[in-house]
Amino acid sequence: MPTFLNISIPLYSFLIMFTVGTGLTLANFRHVAGTRRPLILASLLQTVYLPLAGLTDLGRIKSGILRIIKTNKIKQMKAVSA
Repeated sequence: MPTFLNISIPLYSFLIMFTVGTGLTLANFRHVAGTRRPLILASLLQTVYLPLAGLTDLGRIKSGILRIIKTNKIKQMKAVSA
């Protein structure tokens, strides 16, 4: 399963980004260049806030989800071997 995820997640990310990118026009880039404040604010928030969010409750939520997945895999392995 991890090999499948290691291949499928980057592939789907690429396909989504490619699809969105093909719909962009020069007018979209001109609009972004003309609105500097939201662009700077979004860049700063992504650079500062997202790593901080990973260190707080979101990090614990992610760990909890991974623990649930691991527990389910162990239960499945026990059921198969029994």
